[in-house]
Amino acid sequence: MRNLLKYVLLIFIFEYNYACAHAVLEFSEPARRAILYRAPEQVVLTFNEPVEIEFSKILLMNNEDKIIASSSNLKNIYDNNSIGMQIPKLTSGIYFIQFQVLSIDGHKVKGRYKFTIKDSN
Repeated sequence: MRNLLKYVLLIFIFEYNYACAHAVLEFSEPARRAILYRAPEQVVLTFNEPVEIEFSKILLMNNEDKIIASSSNLKNIYDNNSIGMQIPKLTSGIYFIQFQVLSIDGHKVKGRYKFTIKDSN
């Protein structure tokens, strides 16, 4: 009986944590803090669960927080966990990706990270 009670308690804790979880950024292109020698053509963000593309946005900004590209045409890239957009040709410098997504469980998730493009000379 005691073991059964422990088992039920563990299941309850696991289910509660799962139900209260929200989308977590697992993978990004370009990666966080990446140093690139070639400019990326797109931004792709992959989360641990599906996100509502209609309520999500991505901004690409320079080191002065000037918006270079915004997510007017977000697309699911690999599956419903991944969103992305094409970006213009970038020169060397420091750039920031800022995002806001709505996970399917209703939680808003925001984040920001930087990447750098260096001259290949």
